[in-house]
Amino acid sequence: MILKFGILTTLLLVILLRNAHGEDKTIFPHIVKHHTIQVNKDSATVAWSYKEGINSNVDYSIQIIYRVFDPTAQRVQFKEHVPKGAKQATVTNLRSGTPYQIYIHAKYQDVDGPWSTALVVTTTGPRPPRTFYVSEITDRTATLRWTPPIDYTPDDYLITLRNNENQKEVVYPALAHPASEYVLWYLDQDTPYIAFIQSRKNEDPSTNMSMGFRTDSPSVITPSHQQVEQTSVLIRWETQKTRILIARYDVELKDTTIKTDKDSRRIYPTTTNQEVRQISIQDLKPGTLYGYRVRSVYRRNGGSGTWSDLQYFTTKNTAPPPAPTGGKVGASGLTSAQFLWEAPKYNYKILSYQLQYAKWNSRPEPVITTSETKTSYLLSELESGTKYTVKVRAVAVNGLNGTWSVSTTVVTAGPKPVSSVSVTEIFAKTAKISWTLYSNTTADQIKVVIIKNTDSQERSEHMIAGNKTEYTATSLQAFTPYAIEVSLILKGEESSVKKHGLRTAGDLPSLAKQPTKSAVVERTANQPLSTIYYEFDKISGVTVKHYVVRIQGWDVPNVPFARTQISTPSLNGGVRQRVTINDVESGYKYRLTAVGVYADDTQSLWSTATTVVVPGPRPVTAIGMRRITNNDVTVSWQSGYTRSDAMYSKQEYIVTLSKYNDDDTLTKITHATVQAPLEEYEFHSKLSALERYQIEVVVRINDLTPSLSTSKTRGFKADSESLHAPKLNKIERTDNSITFIWQRVPNRQDISFYEIEFESITHTRQQQYKTKDGLADRYTFENLNKDDIYIIKVRAVAKDGEKSDWLSRTVSLKHGVTNKVDNIRTQNVKSDSVTLTWYVPYDNNLKMYEIEVVTAKGDDTKTLSTMV
Repeated sequence: MILKFGILTTLLLVILLRNAHGEDKTIFPHIVKHHTIQVNKDSATVAWSYKEGINSNVDYSIQIIYRVFDPTAQRVQFKEHVPKGAKQATVTNLRSGTPYQIYIHAKYQDVDGPWSTALVVTTTGPRPPRTFYVSEITDRTATLRWTPPIDYTPDDYLITLRNNENQKEVVYPALAHPASEYVLWYLDQDTPYIAFIQSRKNEDPSTNMSMGFRTDSPSVITPSHQQVEQTSVLIRWETQKTRILIARYDVELKDTTIKTDKDSRRIYPTTTNQEVRQISIQDLKPGTLYGYRVRSVYRRNGGSGTWSDLQYFTTKNTAPPPAPTGGKVGASGLTSAQFLWEAPKYNYKILSYQLQYAKWNSRPEPVITTSETKTSYLLSELESGTKYTVKVRAVAVNGLNGTWSVSTTVVTAGPKPVSSVSVTEIFAKTAKISWTLYSNTTADQIKVVIIKNTDSQERSEHMIAGNKTEYTATSLQAFTPYAIEVSLILKGEESSVKKHGLRTAGDLPSLAKQPTKSAVVERTANQPLSTIYYEFDKISGVTVKHYVVRIQGWDVPNVPFARTQISTPSLNGGVRQRVTINDVESGYKYRLTAVGVYADDTQSLWSTATTVVVPGPRPVTAIGMRRITNNDVTVSWQSGYTRSDAMYSKQEYIVTLSKYNDDDTLTKITHATVQAPLEEYEFHSKLSALERYQIEVVVRINDLTPSLSTSKTRGFKADSESLHAPKLNKIERTDNSITFIWQRVPNRQDISFYEIEFESITHTRQQQYKTKDGLADRYTFENLNKDDIYIIKVRAVAKDGEKSDWLSRTVSLKHGVTNKVDNIRTQNVKSDSVTLTWYVPYDNNLKMYEIEVVTAKGDDTKTLSTMV
């Protein structure tokens, strides 16, 4: 305990003195005044006085003793010493709302004077719980328990958890009295934590009680499969030493051919915590892809550890399908032919067919895979008057390819076409079109068709003598795309066409033009708050392929839509072009500009900028989920305002829970209104296991018009694992490209795609991409500048719209990810500043460091840069 000298309460004082000759002389000073000056939640100030006449030359000290005044509690005593002559002291580190007995006496050398009478002091505020401890710990959870205070009834209890590695804190929702237990979910494995608890009365918190603990290590290491047969598999796994007693293990098997997630999963429990950790699973389907994972089940309370990473195996298939038979040609024309065959006799299901065709004595075309099991296929885009060969094979379960059939000959109708077409000497208004004929081929006439690839689709036809091999097109339009079609006419029959593209050149005056008179259309009563209508005068006198509109957040940091571009085709006719911009967010200011893109991909000048403020409150910036169970979910969010903003305290959050139906429509279940500064809400007993749900958060500020913000939504599945950010695998570089490779999010088969943001710090250029599907694990960025620094971010997006956090890295072309920073330390910590020091291996090419500052609750984030 610590004592500070200050203004204090009077106590009875007894002083024992001994003179210098060894003769004892006891003086009992009388109390002149005793009173309590100040009592706080965690401290009490006491004071004393005594009669004059005490020999000040005699060396003595004052000793204070205090203890909790609780007949049922353990009588722990605390002693502190006060220097000679002191008449007041402050006792600190007390519990709030608790009575204490305080005594004082004088001490000379080893002789103690008699104690004063007791002074009873009760600290202010609510009384904290009597005890606080951790009753059960796993690798991902911890169960906190406490006993309520004696003779005191608080309204609720407030729990705070601090990660002792990164010092991040989480404040959990208040728990109404008489709660005495709380389970902390989704903790990091093998990590030290400190838990704090306070009781509250009328939202006034008590002093903290704390308890440290460390989560366990995961018990199951990545499992493996062996002895994979047609209908069986042996699954083994390793375990780590753990503090928890394990009763058994669960193995979950997922059949990837079953679309319904609930029906595709089956759990196989082991009978005991066996020495050899393995299980043999029977009755599987041949040629089928299965996923599996393993978890431990605890002996106490039947709790379980986290699932291991998902692994896959494919059961052995039967013999491949035999070759189809009876190949023949049905109806055929200039450019198409119907091919038919008979299905092979096979004991298992055939999923599709593959076909491959080729010109006679030529290299075959790529394999075509049908999307169904019909035994016919229409070959298209063939050349007229040409002989082909075609063959087919069956595809069984899990992509097992059968044997190719015997090749069948196909001959298309009509004369052979021209062999090739080329376009040269391209200018703004003219271009030369040339062609060649196959050997031993003649023509009566050549037909050249020129089609303008704009909305008008204007076309012109030109008949050329059969012995000619070129034609000069005139009266073309600058900056314009065209399609060239050339066909051959022989004895009144026309061949199939050969095509070629053409883009006419431009002229310098066109590059100096720009869209003009840009403006945001005045908002109407029925216009959605998240929509902006932007208009401008189109560029005249030249063909524009499309316009690009750039939307930038303006003046306010972290504005949504920063540096987003929308491409819109040039409208046919009229002077004005209107662009609809969706998904803007209320309460923010945006800057809009437009540019024209010509046929040769050159650009006009950018238009004059237009700014617009979207009315209404700012929406929340992010929605998070934690503690998702079969029945409950806790939702958290971050305000679009900082705590210093006047609008922050005026916010109300309308939180709506809806359920997805089978047709992906939504049915509202319930909603709640939460008053700032609270940024969390728990829906209790509102969910059903494995059903899909959506959370919507809307901000309401009655001082603004409109009073409601644009909404933010997030989807999730009950009793599902939260969608974590992907992890970095590695980064590969060439002289002008970067390949960013990540680890796919484990244990989630509902990933629709990965969203990617790519930004050049040097040139403030940002681009957005997304992968084809959820199986992608890399993306290559090309044509990069070796002197630029780039920020690459990747996150997973589930089919129901749920998004993970970003995986973010700062990368340069020469050096990839910057060297890891170690030994970060804080110095000179003050109320509004702190000095950071760190270590990184010396690198002469380092340009800067980035520092991200996040508040404990995550309600404000700032990124700072410092030059090397």
